[in-house]
Amino acid sequence: MRGRGDERGVKLSVCAMGPVAKGDTLEWMEVWVWQQHDGGLAASSGRAGRHLGGPRRSPREKLPFTAEKGWMIQTALAKGSKQFVKGKPAAAMAIAMVKRKNGDQDVQQWMQGVGIRDLEDRDYY
Repeated sequence: MRGRGDERGVKLSVCAMGPVAKGDTLEWMEVWVWQQHDGGLAASSGRAGRHLGGPRRSPREKLPFTAEKGWMIQTALAKGSKQFVKGKPAAAMAIAMVKRKNGDQDVQQWMQGVGIRDLEDRDYY
């Protein structure tokens, strides 16, 4: 996802997405993605429920996130960031408020290596 967002100064970047454990509900979530490549450093971030522009809003962007639909968050490039390069590895970190099946709430955070790719199949919208 590249181009200008709906808000002044917002440059669209990657969409982060993933699964939700069965029985869990993500009440809120934020994500950060970064990548070092020959052209420089790419860095972006996004907040759940905030559609920045571009393609129409996906049902996967709407809170709360559940196992049935997973999650997707649009990200915007950080000021001075280069754009991400497809096919190169990147790192992603997220933090979320999780409501468990038994009613308990917890803050969960994770970080992992990810791949940057084009989404040829638009069925995620």
